[in-house]
Amino acid sequence: DKNGRPSSFCFAHRHNANDRDIHRLRLLTIWTLEALRKAAKPEEERFVIGFDLGKFSLSCMDYEAVKQLIHILQSHYPDTLESMYVVDAPMLFSACWAVIKHWIDPVTSQKIQFIRRADLPKFFDEGSIPSEAD
Repeated sequence: DKNGRPSSFCFAHRHNANDRDIHRLRLLTIWTLEALRKAAKPEEERFVIGFDLGKFSLSCMDYEAVKQLIHILQSHYPDTLESMYVVDAPMLFSACWAVIKHWIDPVTSQKIQFIRRADLPKFFDEGSIPSEAD
């Protein structure tokens, strides 16, 4: 981000909830969070996560994986999430969010912002913003 914190972006349309191994996804999640933590400034150990929902469809909505991510973050990485940006969430996602938001601790919930892709330069240097995925 613009404050030098490491970040990771996830493009939801690349995920198919019906074609994944939840154990392997858990390992990937932990590996990613560990890499972010290690790349963070030692004095703060905080990172940023972005979820690009620009091409979101229900086939990529994976409640089990989301619940797993929330559990891992809240149980094993408390206070390391600086912010989470949900980018270009379509109206369809609002029904999913109505379920998900109840699983999130209120403190963590305050760190989540729904933004448009055009707003990313407010939070990230232009060169660090991933291009829209195919």
